[in-house]
Amino acid sequence: LAERKYAVSDELCSGLLRLGPTFIKLGQILSTRYDILPYEYVKGLERLQDKVPPFDGKTAYAIVCDDVGASAFESFELKPFAAASLGQVHLARTHWGQQVAVKVQRPGLRELFDADLQNLRVLAELLRRLDRTPDSLLRDWREIFESNAAIIYEEIDYTNEGKNAKRFKKNFEGSTWIKVPEVYLNISSPRVLTMEFVPGVKINNVKKLEEMGVDRKDLARVSGECFMIQLLRHGYFHCDPHPGNLAVDTGGEE
Repeated sequence: LAERKYAVSDELCSGLLRLGPTFIKLGQILSTRYDILPYEYVKGLERLQDKVPPFDGKTAYAIVCDDVGASAFESFELKPFAAASLGQVHLARTHWGQQVAVKVQRPGLRELFDADLQNLRVLAELLRRLDRTPDSLLRDWREIFESNAAIIYEEIDYTNEGKNAKRFKKNFEGSTWIKVPEVYLNISSPRVLTMEFVPGVKINNVKKLEEMGVDRKDLARVSGECFMIQLLRHGYFHCDPHPGNLAVDTGGEE
């Protein structure tokens, strides 16, 4: 049965990839929702967190030039470093010599969302009416749709993400075990986000963490402590903490 579920999760991932960014984002959201989907489905959807087919690097560079100017970077790698639902990341070097990660938004997202979300609204209503599973009372498909639709539109303005990241960084100023990349808003835009490049290992890459000598119990402790600080001290927290957004560096900092 488990093997069949893994096979179905692969088919589901392939289908979401064919449908495009809106549905890839939906799969990414579901990749952390063990309360909605079986374990095998969630594990299969994890590859949508940072292993999505990229769009053309020349198109990405054209967007960067249009929004922040070609002079912002002395070099820009056309091959993406990573790709996700809404955009992809390219390594670059600024005109003052800083190595950075440049996140570039996929073209035409807003128009695509406008069309796709209308269809998903209908699907959410159908699920609300037809879901008769034992735990169906624990979820409201319409509420899940509405809350995530609102978030998606906010996410496609990268200036929001940049400002949030700067505030988050300030909250952990002076911390020796939390590293938040610097954001360069002067060479960013609603479609382009330029950040300090901070290499690391995904927090769920157990094999690599063990090779690095990371104490996983200690990592779990400081991760939990970090989120408690966000919730209880700052009242301002990372609301998309899937493994594609959390890494451990070679120095042991999260």
